[in-house]
Amino acid sequence: MSNHRSSVYPARRAVDAMPAQPALVLHDAIPEDDAAALLASAIASEALYSDAQTLSSHLKLHTGRHRSARILTQNGAHRDLIALLALQHGSALRSHFGDRIVTTPVEESEFAASGAGDWFGPHRDDGAAPVANRSLTIVLYLHRFPCRFSGGELALHGFLDAARQRFGPVQMIVPRHNVAAIFPSGTLHEILPVTLPTACFADRRFALTCWI
Repeated sequence: MSNHRSSVYPARRAVDAMPAQPALVLHDAIPEDDAAALLASAIASEALYSDAQTLSSHLKLHTGRHRSARILTQNGAHRDLIALLALQHGSALRSHFGDRIVTTPVEESEFAASGAGDWFGPHRDDGAAPVANRSLTIVLYLHRFPCRFSGGELALHGFLDAARQRFGPVQMIVPRHNVAAIFPSGTLHEILPVTLPTACFADRRFALTCWI
């Protein structure tokens, strides 16, 4: 991997790596009317998006070095997302993550609109000091129909063998409308490059990411 796409976050010891299949994947994650409303809001807010930045281990912000996308920070705007997920998947959420996930409001959230060539290199969501307290990452994918983009898969990394000697992708999640992925924020993950033949903002790969 080139230096341009190498992780800027601190390395973790091997013993801290997540187990295989770290993400809970939920299809028809929230009621479709709510998913459609979220997507409409994301598209209508096009003028409010800005270029994505990443925070290095030295607490410096960088644009384009490790991530390419347009983002819209909406902290506090999606406190009810977990409640919406729990309407249809409460048992699965509790089974995987305990009762806390359905009782903790979402305070930190971000929309990302990914177009042609956009990507996010390997990283952990709890890497640098300002975000070190994140414990769970919740990603909800949204897009128009027909879907115009390809790629943009979420690749989660972990050990590939019982001896914990080989490390690489252990789970690949295709970003389909109203699919959610929930995983420990310390999981090493990346977003593969997006292919999109149009320049239309509404055709992009939209992802609402929240952290608790």
